[in-house]
Order: sequence, then structure tokens, then C-alpha cells
Amino acid sequence: MQCLECHADIARLGGQHLFDCCGLTLQEYALRHGLVLDALVPPEMVDAEEDPATYPQAANPHDRRAWLLLGAVAAAGRLLEEGPWQVIPGEVRSLDALLWLQARLEPLGFTFRQEYSTARGSHRVVARNRLKRSAKKALEPLPFADLSEDERNDYAAAFLAFCGMPQAGYIFFRVAQGPELDALRGWLDEACHIQTVALEPLDGRAWIRTRRIDDARRLIEGLLPQLREIPGQEERLYGGGPEATIVKEQGFDAAHFITDHPGSCANMHGGHYSVRFKVHDRIDPCDGFVMDYGNLKQVVKARVIDELDHHTLNYAAPELAWRSSTEFLAIWMWERLIDYLPALTELEIHETGTSYCQYRGPSLEEFQEQGGQALLQHFQNPELGRSEARQAGAGRRAELRLVRNR
Repeated sequence: MQCLECHADIARLGGQHLFDCCGLTLQEYALRHGLVLDALVPPEMVDAEEDPATYPQAANPHDRRAWLLLGAVAAAGRLLEEGPWQVIPGEVRSLDALLWLQARLEPLGFTFRQEYSTARGSHRVVARNRLKRSAKKALEPLPFADLSEDERNDYAAAFLAFCGMPQAGYIFFRVAQGPELDALRGWLDEACHIQTVALEPLDGRAWIRTRRIDDARRLIEGLLPQLREIPGQEERLYGGGPEATIVKEQGFDAAHFITDHPGSCANMHGGHYSVRFKVHDRIDPCDGFVMDYGNLKQVVKARVIDELDHHTLNYAAPELAWRSSTEFLAIWMWERLIDYLPALTELEIHETGTSYCQYRGPSLEEFQEQGGQALLQHFQNPELGRSEARQAGAGRRAELRLVRNR
């Protein structure tokens, strides 16, 4: 066969030839030339098992920087235990960052592997890029509290690089809650004056966000020397690029009634609501998404759909007790979502096939400054019962009577 890179005639296209020829992995070669991976990978390499005993042992177990980087990767949720292995997975688009990490974790015995397996259900060959080491003797990373100030900058940059998710100028971290995360957040707040906020956990993981856009900007600027060392981070975290709007439509069934309505809507009635959630942001160069539709669905389901589906809207939230209209519903949804989705740009709620409401609420920055819409809070206002009209009528309260219609 002929290599499409160097045009040499070779018996078999392998990883060693490609590395020497063009520096590509077999997966990257297939992607570059639009080839089916199944036709390139030798059958004996598909679903092949490896012996942990053949892996190198830690060459320099006292390499302090390797230990602190391992701690950052572990806190980012990227250090996995898989039987006899410790594994750090990576994406093919971010392969340079994974290889950068491998070079620094090599003293601890980590080796890069591009593994090929048969995808369950599709029967096609897929590739996985991973750093692996034998877990015969598991590694315990350095605690954040034991690091020097310079080491903490290295740690924070690696943590940001391997789990930070930019959205609309903010940075999110979705990781397991633990003492290392608490220590990192405490250091950012006290030593760097960078505030983060812990949102209500979803999917069993903590959702941490920079409190303001300025906190995200100062976080990146403070770690620039370290981030520039890690391939791809300048492009991913603070580069430009094309933007797009994605739309996720989800529905729910609910009953409601409209208090004081002169028509039949005063009676409780039910129906199906269809809602379109629109998110506009930069396309992430490392995953190709504005946001994964699955992540958007997860947030919307947990924060909105599960709260309303098969409920009576007037009783599902106090803000909707008086007016469970699509207008009020849109405002309520926006305020439930904007903390998690600062790139949210519009909601469109269809109550029937011909009646719908479009709403564009405040940005997260504006919401932080102004708080929730007063329009929803009339009956929650503690001054409601203390108005001049109420005080003027205080002497006549005894004359109020319940009247029954005959």
C-alpha cells in the first residue's frame, strides 16, 4: 500500500511509520484523509489485551512536578482506575495536550497508548487515546496544601486546562466534590482574589463557576505563563473564532389556572408545553460544540422540566401561583437556568400549536446586579401587607365578612 503522506510503498501502515513520516497517529491519519479506521488497523491490534508487567515502572518517583500535575489531573476527574491500570483519557483534537502531560508524567511510569476496540452496537473500530500505567502500586498525588505558591500556579493551570469549560466569558468546572477542590477554591479566593461559586450539584458532581466574568479573566491572566506551556489552551480558553446558536426543544405536561381571568382559563386545565432553549456562544475548537446537546438537556431537565412535568404550575413555584402564564413561566425558567447557562439567549414556550411566547432575559451579569424580576415577586414582597391602603383600612377590618354566592 502507499502512504498518503510520504507516498512511500509500504507493506503495512503502522504507527511507527506514521510517526517517522509525518508525526501523526493512525487515528489522525484516518481523519485527515477521510478513511475508515477499520481498514487501517491490523486485526490483531483490535481489542488486544496488554500485560501490566510489560509497562515501565516509575523511573523517577521523586519528580515533584510530576506528582503535582498528577494531583491536578486527579482533582479534575481525569485519573481513572481501570482494573490493573491507572488511566488518563484524552481527546484526539487535544492530543498535543495529552502528549505534553505524558512527557511530564513519564517519571511516574505513564505511557501513551492509542487503543483500538470494537464499538459495542456498531461493530466499527474506534480509537481511544490514553495515558496508562500499571496500578500494581497506586500513586497518591501530592495534596494541594503541601504545594508552594509557584507549584500552586502550575497545579491550577493544569486543573483549568483539563477540566475548565468556558461559557459566555465565565469558566465552569464540573468535578467531584472533595477536599482538594475546596483547597483550590480557598486559595483562589484568599491568595488570588478570584471568586468562584458552587451551584447546586447536578449528576452527582459539583458545578463550580467563576462568580463573575472578571474573575474568569483574572484567572486566565494570572496563569498565562503556565497555560501557554500547555498546547492548545490559548486557542481553547481565550481565543476567538466563529459563533453559533444551538436550540434544544423539550416538553412537559402540566395543569394550571389563571386567577381572576374573565374566561374559561380561570378553570384548571391541562396541556402539553413545548419549550425551545437557545444558547449562543463561541464554538469550542477542541470539541466542536457551542455546548453538548446532552449537557444542555441535563441542565434544563434538572432545573426546569423535572420541577414542572405533571404538576400544577400554580403550586409548583410560588412565583407562578397568581399568573401561570407563558410570560411568567418564561421569566421563571430564565432565572432558574441563567446561573448554569450564561450563554442562554432566548426561550420560546409553545402552549398550543398557535400560541407561544418568546423571552430574552437579562445576562448573568445583569441578573447578579439586579436580582430576580420584581414582576414575579409581588406576593412574596414583605411590604405587601403594610401598604398605605391596608393601613387606612385597618379600622374597618372587623367589618369584612365572608360572602357566599347564592
